[in-house]
Amino acid sequence: MNAFGQSLAVAIDCPAKINLGLQVHHRRPADSYHYISSIFIPISFKDQIRVFASDRDQLRSIVDLPEPARADYALVSEHGDYQRNLLWRLLEATRAWRQAGPDQGRSACLGLEIHKNIPGGAGLGGGSSDAGRLLAWMRSYYDWPRQAVAELALQLGADVPFFLQKEPSLVYGIGELYEPVAVGPGFGILVWPGVTVNTAKAYQFLKRTLQNDPPLKSIRGLDTEALLALRESRWHQLTGLDNDFEEPVFALHPLLGRIKADLQGTGCDLAAMSGSGSSIFGLCATQHNRDVAIEAIARDYPEALVVPFEFPAG
Repeated sequence: MNAFGQSLAVAIDCPAKINLGLQVHHRRPADSYHYISSIFIPISFKDQIRVFASDRDQLRSIVDLPEPARADYALVSEHGDYQRNLLWRLLEATRAWRQAGPDQGRSACLGLEIHKNIPGGAGLGGGSSDAGRLLAWMRSYYDWPRQAVAELALQLGADVPFFLQKEPSLVYGIGELYEPVAVGPGFGILVWPGVTVNTAKAYQFLKRTLQNDPPLKSIRGLDTEALLALRESRWHQLTGLDNDFEEPVFALHPLLGRIKADLQGTGCDLAAMSGSGSSIFGLCATQHNRDVAIEAIARDYPEALVVPFEFPAG
């Protein structure tokens, strides 16, 4: 038995993502959303959602984050405002679909228990991954139409459609369009120093113009040689994949720039900020190099969350 008094249905892994390169283009006039292009890579660092049959929709969180991330997450968990929680919004959005479905022993109500490891405001897509992976499971379990699910995913958030699948991809549009990209295996180190970056404010610093042009399906630095290096895990040859957010975010939070420089000085072949921040990651040629980097960074930044990761996540 569990917290909801029902038997376990399934456990869903919800991987964080890192960005290799992130280019922010113009804004579309209809809603001022920014077009982007980036390579999203799901990694082994993850949340997990346990789904239970229940007599009513319920959400419970087990937060494994350090402070202050634990307090930040509480603001959007059952201890705070449910309306701001993506999983709760997803349950509300799909309630009618679940109730209208054929009765094949499938519960119309769900209990969710989320084990939260991915900090918010860190550029790792934690909330989007939780929603996307749960929605992907619902799509399969209830046999919902793919197009309807894709439209709902976009309503929940621009990054949510990517997490309906788990393949490294070139992501473009406002984040809802993606095409698989071949990426070799990687050993990485993730550093989150407890700094939270407001994504909306980060976009404002870039001051992109309004244009009617269609979204670009490319990212600077991703040429034929870079695609080959990406497939063969030659991370040192991918330094041309820049993140447009680094300059303004590092100006606001110099600590993040120092962490990136230190990762580069500890044996990482590539270091960069993920998303709009504030996580910094390093990619290493070997697991040994990664372990050496972890030891050095954990020593120099004792207050930071420092975790190893791999991809593919398995």
